[in-house]
Amino acid sequence: MILLRARQSTPRSRTARAIITDPASLTWCYNTAIQAPDSWKDLLSPEFFGQVGLPGVSSGSAFQFIGVLAGNVDFGWDYFRELKANGGMQFKANKDVLQWIATGEILAGPVLDYMVTDMKKQGFPVDFVIPTEGAVAVASPIAILNDCKSPELAALFIEYTLSQEGQELLVSMNTTPVRKGIETPDDVLSLDDITVMAENKEYLSGNTSEIKETFQSIFSE
Repeated sequence: MILLRARQSTPRSRTARAIITDPASLTWCYNTAIQAPDSWKDLLSPEFFGQVGLPGVSSGSAFQFIGVLAGNVDFGWDYFRELKANGGMQFKANKDVLQWIATGEILAGPVLDYMVTDMKKQGFPVDFVIPTEGAVAVASPIAILNDCKSPELAALFIEYTLSQEGQELLVSMNTTPVRKGIETPDDVLSLDDITVMAENKEYLSGNTSEIKETFQSIFSE
């Protein structure tokens, strides 16, 4: 689906809202001192009491994660209430959750895949897995704004980003390519590697304030 959206929107289209160039995945990040978990619901188990961190809802990727699970009948807001009751902690951003996992101060949490790979390559004891329910897809859009002063240059930049060379450059930064035929190393996800959790797009787009306020009310208690 992500690849299809990227193909259908052309760089020079003035009607396309955005093009997806390097989709990210919010995955289960964990400290390798423990066994790799399986499910998002593992965060609720006693072994993770006080050992789970969540990025704050002001983060775009965190909002996506919270909204996707809150709008899923198998999770809903009760999942976050149980997570809070299990000692789950709110941090400011993905990088803060990752840092605490890397230093062993907590054991796990949802973090973007490429950020985990960056830290893993630096020698920190972290890794990620895609939960059995799927990763939460986070789009990385690029677009030409209506009031862009140099639309032709902007279009060339987008074309380069989607080119073979541009996509290989993004892979070197540990991100997933949308162009077919781009080889990825073992620690970088390809589109074929990703199982994505279904999302309720209407709920996400129509309840922005509610999602933010409900999450904050749960984790500010």
